[in-house]
Order: sequence, then structure tokens, then C-alpha cells
Amino acid sequence: HEGLGDTFLWAGDWRRHYAYGDPEAEARAVRERVGIIDVSTLGKFLVRGPDVVPFLERLYPSRVEDQPIGRIRYGVMVNEEGVIIDDGAIARLAEDTFYVTATTGNAAAIDRWISSWLAVWGLRVEVWNVTGGYAAINVAGPRAREVLAPLCEGGARLEDLPHLGVGSTSIAGVEAIVLRLGFVGELAFELHVPGGAAQHVWEAISDAGVGFGIAPFGLEAQRILRLEKGHILIGQDTDAETDPFSCGLGRLIRFDDRDFVGRAALERRAAEPPQRRLVGFVLGGDVVPAEGSAVVERGRPVGRVTSCRRSPTLGDVIGLAWVPAARAEPGSSIEIRTGGRILTATVAPTPFYDPAGERLRG
Repeated sequence: HEGLGDTFLWAGDWRRHYAYGDPEAEARAVRERVGIIDVSTLGKFLVRGPDVVPFLERLYPSRVEDQPIGRIRYGVMVNEEGVIIDDGAIARLAEDTFYVTATTGNAAAIDRWISSWLAVWGLRVEVWNVTGGYAAINVAGPRAREVLAPLCEGGARLEDLPHLGVGSTSIAGVEAIVLRLGFVGELAFELHVPGGAAQHVWEAISDAGVGFGIAPFGLEAQRILRLEKGHILIGQDTDAETDPFSCGLGRLIRFDDRDFVGRAALERRAAEPPQRRLVGFVLGGDVVPAEGSAVVERGRPVGRVTSCRRSPTLGDVIGLAWVPAARAEPGSSIEIRTGGRILTATVAPTPFYDPAGERLRG
């Protein structure tokens, strides 16, 4: 990566790939052609056993019992207070086997969390933390399938793998778990391979993508792309009080005839309209407010900006911010104080880009 011009950024115990020169150019490459990013820092867990379904349904506030083999669901974990502590993919590999991902830098904490509940409940489940054993490479963009298909031998055909599908294949001679999901909002394939084979697979994909204009992209470009899709980052767009209802993830909660971690707290929170909401906003001009800038009313802070970037795709400054619930409707005006200035932004629905999701389902 250093040879490709990468600069690094610390993220917990990991050094992430920040950028390879021009993050906006990297973002355009993903939107227009195809990009490749190392996402090996994701937490990764193999969860297996006769009681795996009841175990995961106690651990998550969503359902997995009716999840078909070969499919992925997005899930959030909450603590006993109903506060979001992590999110990630829940992929069903077999009747009694799931592959679960967690956010970068949070694998150790989630490992302890899962292990503690496993000890309390005493269910017949085995959990392996394979974060360090598996590398993960995401190939995203409208040409992603064309780049990867010739490298796949046997197993899942990329042409047949639907959005939010999971399968196994051999890529460049290496066995891989393939997850079709798109955090950046484009057709994308996430390849999980043994760590020792990661460089070989990366180089094989890069070589195969030369004719398609493949480009490596880093964390900064990923942040631009995910923001265009309105995807939140746990720990940046959320805080120690954030529940799923206030940040637009209430659809993931299933209150039915079962118990799960945080249920009582979530029932209380669901019964009370949130006092603040996480919303998207659009800002004219070229000024990008610093993350953490105050949202103000009559000069008093009433919220804060959590994420903000200039979008090379949309040509606007876009962001996410916590605002009073009364200001959360699309079209509302909010004021942001940054750099000694007061800027007026407009609350906008998310996703900002491809709201129907046609690109990632392509």
C-alpha cells in the first residue's frame, strides 16, 4: 500500500488506509468504474451450533430465525439500556452456522460481549473470533462483476449472487467467503480470505482490473461514499445515548414473543417520541463545517454536526447532524456555527445518492 502512495490513519489498534492521493478522485472511480479497498480491520466472527438461532435472537433485537441460508441481514447490537453499541452484517452460511461482522476497532469489545452472554445463557453455541485470521477486500463499482468473474473458479457464480447474498468461491485460487453488500452504494463484492493469501488476491484483482480503470480507495473516499448513501458510523454519528429509533434504525427492531438484550429499555424508548433526531442536511457553497460543529437556535447550541463532506458526485456539501425533533422534517432550515460563521443548511432525506438503491442492486 505504501508503494501505491497510501497514507495511514490510526483506527484503534489498526492502521487504516486513509488515501492514495486524491480522495475525491478515488470516490469518482468507485462511482464511475471500479475501486478496491482493504477492509480487513472489520471484526469477524464464526458462530455455530444447535442453538445458534436462539442465541443470535437474544443477542440482536432483530430476527434471524426466518433468514434463508445464503442471505445477509444488517443488524445492530444494543446494550441493556437500549443504546447502540455496534452494527454489522449477519450472514447465514448454513442451518446452524452464521458469519457475523463488527465495526473496525470494536472486535475485542464485541468478543467480550458475545462471550459474556454465551456464558450466562449456557446455550449450545461455539464462537470463533476470526478477525485476525481473515482479510477482507471490497471491490465496488459498476464494473466490479466484470473484474472479478474471470478470477472465480467453482462455488458461487457472481452473476447469480443477489444483493445481500453470501456464498463461497475460489478467487485467484484462494477459497473465499463472498458477501454482496455495498456500504458505498454501488454494486460490490466483499471477499473474505485467509490473511496469508490477502496480498496475492489483492494483486490478482488489481491486475485483472487494469483494463477497467480499477483504483484503490481509502478510508476518506469511503467516508464520502457512505455519507452520500446516508449510512451512519457507530461511534461517530452515534453516542452513549443513541438508540435505534432516534437515528433511523427503528425498522430493525422486532418486538414479538421473545426476549433479547435491551428489550425493556427499547420498549420504553419506543413509547416516547425522541427529543432529538439524526438527520441529513445539504449546505450551499463551498464551506464544509467541521465535524462537531454546533447546530444553533438563536445563538444557543441545540445539536451538532457528526459527519460532513463535499460530495464530488452531487456537487454539494452534505452531512448528518443531531437536531431537535421539531427541526427534523425534510425542508426545515437549521443553522450551523463553524469557524466564527453561521451557515444555513436544509434538512434533506437520506440517502442523498441513488435513494431507490438501483445501483447497488445492479
